[in-house]
Amino acid sequence: METELVELLKACCDMGIPLNRYHCYQLFSEVAVELGLPNIACNAQSFRSFLDRHDEISLRITHASNRKQDREWTAEVCEEYISKLQKLYDEGFLNTPEQVWNLDETTFDTTNLFDRMVGRKGMKQIPSQYNGTAKECVTVLPCGNAAGLQLKLLALYSGKLHLKSRLEDTFNMCYHAVNESGYMDQLIFANYIKEVVFHEVTAVLKVGRPLLSCEQPSTCSILPRVFPETGRRVEIFCFPSGQTSRLQPFNVAAFGGIKYRWNKYLRDRRVKTGGPVCQGISLYVFYELKV
Repeated sequence: METELVELLKACCDMGIPLNRYHCYQLFSEVAVELGLPNIACNAQSFRSFLDRHDEISLRITHASNRKQDREWTAEVCEEYISKLQKLYDEGFLNTPEQVWNLDETTFDTTNLFDRMVGRKGMKQIPSQYNGTAKECVTVLPCGNAAGLQLKLLALYSGKLHLKSRLEDTFNMCYHAVNESGYMDQLIFANYIKEVVFHEVTAVLKVGRPLLSCEQPSTCSILPRVFPETGRRVEIFCFPSGQTSRLQPFNVAAFGGIKYRWNKYLRDRRVKTGGPVCQGISLYVFYELKV
């Protein structure tokens, strides 16, 4: 019977609806009732013993995946995306890693931790579908190229004042911005592109046409196609809407490790002097996570 339970847990994981420990407690108790076993209780110790007996499953941190966005990733969208990449390659935008730049926005919650679910052992990402959206406290927008060069990251706070203390010990590697909502708006994004991205890309890339990729078509529409200082043309490439977890370079290759260290930092702050993290956290923390 345990073999069937393991297969069920792995199937739930593969379908994007993994079960946490409390779901498993209930499941195991119901199975015990159906089998007529005298002891139907399940606790943390018995659950841990169950995991120890089966090497192919373990407790994992989930990677959230929205059902609506999953349905939008169709074969037609995938084929269109591949054809755009092929066109960019044919036109010479993918010849060198210094040409390829990516902007990707992410958010950091200062209070909540990810739940741990039962999944296949060794998997780096366990998808977990959800409905709706959640408000995060600090929005971060990094920019870098495929050669590994990282520009100043934009950290956006909700509020009305720029606090100088937030920039302490960041070694001029953070761009601080605030607005009332805490969400990225076109004005803040445009200022970051003009003051940081265009200047640095022009200085680094001496030859070749740069390719700047980002997610939102509405964001791409406000980007100029010509560098103001040099007159050099830049190609703007938009990823399919809602598919950042699959296609965005930062999201696929970097954000997972950074979010892991962020969650560890949150957990450690709960038991250290200074207390839990608040929204006014210094940018030094994000700089440390990045490096």
